[in-house]
Amino acid sequence: MVGTSFSFVTLPNGNVRMYYFTGPGGNPADALLSGTSSDALTWTSDAGTGIVLDDIAVPKVVALIGGGYRVYYTTSGGPTGIASATSSDGLTFSADPGQRLSPTGQYDWGDPNVVISGNAHLMSATQWPSQPGYSSIWLSSSPDGLTWTTDANAVITNATGSPVDSSFVALANGAFRVYYGLFIGLTSPSGNAAASNSAVW
Repeated sequence: MVGTSFSFVTLPNGNVRMYYFTGPGGNPADALLSGTSSDALTWTSDAGTGIVLDDIAVPKVVALIGGGYRVYYTTSGGPTGIASATSSDGLTFSADPGQRLSPTGQYDWGDPNVVISGNAHLMSATQWPSQPGYSSIWLSSSPDGLTWTTDANAVITNATGSPVDSSFVALANGAFRVYYGLFIGLTSPSGNAAASNSAVW
């Protein structure tokens, strides 16, 4: 299995399903594929393809509270936002209407990471200014995983670089630790020096 943007869910039978994105150079290109494992070491590819779209990037899948699965992803091909698709079996996904976080004339969204804590959905996402400038990481919350409210201020900024591609886990004390990449200087298509960082909310 070759891909990026890995995410994992535990299935009702105790097995683990891994999702991964093939990207523009994959076969098929720009597809969400998956495989299952009983020990998280040896994997068997699932038949078929979850999503093949020309406007999907950085997909991450979560198991829903009431059953089923939802993938959140960055749109592409223009100003980027965050959209989603839902599945009852974790294998075939149907696009949800609209976008979860929509771009504006001032900024775009990307890199969604969603955690379900109790009955709440929490999302960390990267906000990029439409004009050259530093990106930042923001926190949004949702009662249903479809309609989101974003905090008034970024939760992670950096005066010397651009935080991107966050993921976070719940800690025993009720806080969350977020891990993210950091481009040193402004982000650019060619990429700059990067580092790995973490912070606690």
